[in-house]
Amino acid sequence: MVKKDKKIKNIKKIKMFFTSILFLIIFIFAIYTIVKLTQNTSSTFIIKKGKISQEEIQTGYIVRDETVIKGDNYKNGMIQIIDEGKKVAKNEEVFRYYSNSENGIKEEINKLNEQINNSIKNDNNLTYSSETKSIDEQIIQEIKKLNNVNNVQKINETKKDISTEINKKAEIISETSTNESELKKLLSQKKDYENRLASGSEYIKAPCSGILSYKIDGLESTLVPTDFSKYNKEFLDNLNLKTGQVIAKSEEEGKIVDNYKCYLLFTSGSNEAKNAKLGESIKIVLPSTKEITAKVEYITKEQNDDVTITISFSDGIDELLNYRKLSFDIIWWSEEGYKVPTSAIIKKDNINYVIKNRAGYFQKVIVKVVKQTDDFSIITNYTMKELNEMNVKDSYKTSISLFDEILERPTEEQIKEMEKKEILQ
Repeated sequence: MVKKDKKIKNIKKIKMFFTSILFLIIFIFAIYTIVKLTQNTSSTFIIKKGKISQEEIQTGYIVRDETVIKGDNYKNGMIQIIDEGKKVAKNEEVFRYYSNSENGIKEEINKLNEQINNSIKNDNNLTYSSETKSIDEQIIQEIKKLNNVNNVQKINETKKDISTEINKKAEIISETSTNESELKKLLSQKKDYENRLASGSEYIKAPCSGILSYKIDGLESTLVPTDFSKYNKEFLDNLNLKTGQVIAKSEEEGKIVDNYKCYLLFTSGSNEAKNAKLGESIKIVLPSTKEITAKVEYITKEQNDDVTITISFSDGIDELLNYRKLSFDIIWWSEEGYKVPTSAIIKKDNINYVIKNRAGYFQKVIVKVVKQTDDFSIITNYTMKELNEMNVKDSYKTSISLFDEILERPTEEQIKEMEKKEILQ
């Protein structure tokens, strides 16, 4: 009896063991199924139109054709005639230096103005004509203009116009004033001082046309666009310039900058830089976020396999007058079209394809990869001529469309399934 009970217990233990094993197998299978279902659900991608690009952030050195202009009286101080960043013509007066006796002459002119005004006020028999009233209105309008002007050139022009109108009014009044001889004498003295002021000043003219700048850093004769072969990484590093540092404004000299072409030099070890070609067009983004087109002008190979590239451009030059070294973005290329994850593209025998999902039925579709990054690719369909040249079978699917659903990360099993279908076709 004891033996029989023991035998029954052993049988129960064996049954429990196999039951546990069975439940464990079922549990593992369930987990596996859930994982597979989750993977399949999350691995589809709807084809939409998009844009991809290959970009790079770099630090560049600015090289310009710059002509420094400086007069003999630079120690006297400068008065701007033309504002910073404005275009000027050849032989146009751009700034002038104070004369040695300028302050004294200006004081005498101010005294004479006061005497002229007092002479007019003290003349009780003076009658104002319609012409003088018109001049007064013109002077008031010119004064109002000054309230909203922050342009040095316009301020100087307005002040000159006001002075001219005041002199004109005084001359008209002197013809009818009882103090005619006194007024004429004061006006004559004032004119004499004004002539002395003009003749004693040194006016500086632009030797060539271009953009006027007062930002002088002393590198105008060092970084010149004549021989780019000498501008390698070592040369540029030895300039010891700070990125983004604003060039100080000079109070003694100015310069004329070529407004047709500017150059940027940078060193890079990227594949795009190493594969750059002379004459190639690229896009760059300036600090103002303005995107402009640039051209590869010169390539210098460095000892560590990096390259120093010189690019040229003609747009946005005035934006860079403040800088000699700055950070900027390079857009080596950009492409628009059908945007898909690069992980969705399978390559075999130099042919790219994706797996289209049509309600659970998978199809292999050959596609043409236009541009590609690590994350995304732009694809399109081959032409019939291209397919014939590639000897693609007529049974292969070769058309992909907007909003098609493809597998984002095809598994090995799915790829093998496509290959089996390919063999059977």
